Amino acid sequence: MMKTKQKYLLILAIIDVFIVIISIIGAKSGFEFLSIGKSTAFLSFGAASIGIITFLGTLIIFNNSNDNISERSLRTSITIALVTVYIFIVGVVAFFGEARELSEMKDVTKTMLTSFTSIIGVIIAFFFGTSAYIEAKSLKYKNSKEPDV
Repeated sequence: MMKTKQKYLLILAIIDVFIVIISIIGAKSGFEFLSIGKSTAFLSFGAASIGIITFLGTLIIFNNSNDNISERSLRTSITIALVTVYIFIVGVVAFFGEARELSEMKDVTKTMLTSFTSIIGVIIAFFFGTSAYIEAKSLKYKNSKEPDV
């Protein structure tokens, strides 16, 4: 039996995949019934939608208290949302982009991917570094509370 958080994460993943599919279909073929031709605006909309929906969804799923948002759930939500958007952008550029090699990419695309990769690296390092620091501090606090025998 799946736990409640796992069910909500699965639903969130299905919503994200649906947005990816709609974005790629819109960018490749356009939606003729809406009089919208092929446009990369669908991919931009998809990336922004995935980021916002993933951030808010994980924030709701991982927040344990009803009143205040905990720092841990906020850090987790930011990290998951940014990594999800990064995977979407890299996938779109790698598999659906006009260029097949790095030398064929536009300068703006190269700069964006390089910068975003650096940002993701810093965020992941910060997330795990902070988590390790907090865990070590809580263990130290817990050990200092124990009476000496």
